[in-house]
Amino acid sequence: MNEEQSDASPGTMAPPAGHGGLPDIDGMIGTARALSQSGRLAEAAGVLGHALEAEPENLDALYLLGTVAFHGQVFDLAVECLGKALTIGPPVPEGFFGLAAALERLGRLDEAAIHYTNALRTKPIFPEALANLGVVLYRLGRRDEGIGCLEDAVRQRPNDAEAVSNLGLMLFETGRLDEAAERYADALRLNPALPEALTNLGNVLQRRGELDEAFRCQRAAVCLQPALANALSNLGGNFLERGHPEDALSCFLRAQRADPTFAGSEWNEGMARLVLGDLEVGWEKYEWRWLVGDDARNRRAADTLHGRSFRQPRWDGVSDLTGKRLLLWREQGVGDEILFASCFPDLERLGADITYEGSPKLRSLFARSFPYMRIVVEDAGADLTRDDVDVHLPIGSLPRLFRRTLADFPDHRGFLCPDPARVAHWRNRLEVLGPGPYVGLHWRGGTRVQARSHYYTRIEDWEPVLRLSGLTFINMQYSDATEEVALARDRFGADIHTFDGIDMWNDLDDVAALLKALDVQLAVSTSVHALAGAVGIPTWLLIARKVGWTCLGTEGLPWYPSMRMATRGPDEPWCAPIERIAADLAGLAGRDHFRRL
Repeated sequence: MNEEQSDASPGTMAPPAGHGGLPDIDGMIGTARALSQSGRLAEAAGVLGHALEAEPENLDALYLLGTVAFHGQVFDLAVECLGKALTIGPPVPEGFFGLAAALERLGRLDEAAIHYTNALRTKPIFPEALANLGVVLYRLGRRDEGIGCLEDAVRQRPNDAEAVSNLGLMLFETGRLDEAAERYADALRLNPALPEALTNLGNVLQRRGELDEAFRCQRAAVCLQPALANALSNLGGNFLERGHPEDALSCFLRAQRADPTFAGSEWNEGMARLVLGDLEVGWEKYEWRWLVGDDARNRRAADTLHGRSFRQPRWDGVSDLTGKRLLLWREQGVGDEILFASCFPDLERLGADITYEGSPKLRSLFARSFPYMRIVVEDAGADLTRDDVDVHLPIGSLPRLFRRTLADFPDHRGFLCPDPARVAHWRNRLEVLGPGPYVGLHWRGGTRVQARSHYYTRIEDWEPVLRLSGLTFINMQYSDATEEVALARDRFGADIHTFDGIDMWNDLDDVAALLKALDVQLAVSTSVHALAGAVGIPTWLLIARKVGWTCLGTEGLPWYPSMRMATRGPDEPWCAPIERIAADLAGLAGRDHFRRL
């Protein structure tokens, strides 16, 4: 086949003539079918085009041209032909399926879902349509419906290893790790040489903290298919998690060579370079985060960023903003929002009229801390119609502009300013409990979700600290911890005081004031540690392994100078770094020492 005819754009071939000089439509369709089966798609499309010129509503020709166009990746033509055939002819389940698949490739997911559903109405036992509908619904955010469709597809065809593996991926992404692992194991029993199932099983094991088992799965997947970019990238992620950023970087670069359109490997390269302290390249690669999970060939990052769509351009970081209206907007979680806000003071000198759209939890705290900016609650629904901005920028892009070297990080003692009256209020309430020192404790996230469990501790792990005398412990959990507080009292004789009158989840302004009133905060990695570092109080951050990109190749967190790291080694239990924290605390006498940490 000639290079020029590798797709299904119509080629040129004289149509066979029938009796009396009339086109032989059946002969033309037969010729086109033979050409398509031999891979000569462009020629097949050309013959079918001639057939449809002679007989525009020939269903066989329309269906065959739609199929040829789909396989030649000319999806607009496939939609046109299959849609016309279904409009003028009877409902054909395979026709609806092909139309839906073409619409899916074009990113027209709502329409694809409709036509997969039409296929199932005309042919209820159609596992391929069920599986594809499940994927589309999942991508549309209708996750439970999508998982339900995949489960039905697997019931209809239990030996379909690919469908079983796709179901595992959905379960994994919704945090149902044990179920996901079971599905991947099922897929591998059906097809032991399925690299996608192996690498995704490795992701499940890694998320559960089983890094060595995860590594074996990831390495096996790469051995099965050395050029599978996703598997290479996942193997790199395992190296990164286990503290080998150089090996991780090598995997990410191999993934890019295997598939230059795979955005995940570019973004992961950025993570590895940031871990290694290469800020200049790391921040540039960090911009690939907008394409992770999507095909770079089908996504224009400048148009749509994590659900935000603007008519105005992104600020390039170079153009003069004097007198211009700049819109900054939040991305990722509240902890990330706080971390990136450490760059806000650098914006004051730009001479711009700045608006920041962020979480309602942070609005009052940010308004007090950054009076040179207008702080409003995020409103993505107005993006396409607003005329109150000239340029915009997501806040995760600020470090690329203002934190290009470690020297760019200010040695501050807090960049967020809690309400002084509320700080005084909390100091008064603390003094009622005794003379202090006052130690905040935050040992896990809001829920004991499996996906984060190996990053979090149990209250029992804190025994070395809880048995120290002369400390007043304050509960800084933002979800109910009644049972754990009772356990600490009964088993270790430690009172962990829980204040009423504060919404620890939503009122982060008041949480910041309480943190400012404390002498020290002990925390795992959540928004609480970010808030403690941002108000500048001495903080010990307990982490599973020192591989986080936010360390930027250092022994600490340049974003938060008042924060120390307490790192668990690869084979250590949580009590090991906590014992080191306890030894430091025991060596301090009086509140003044805490303030000088």
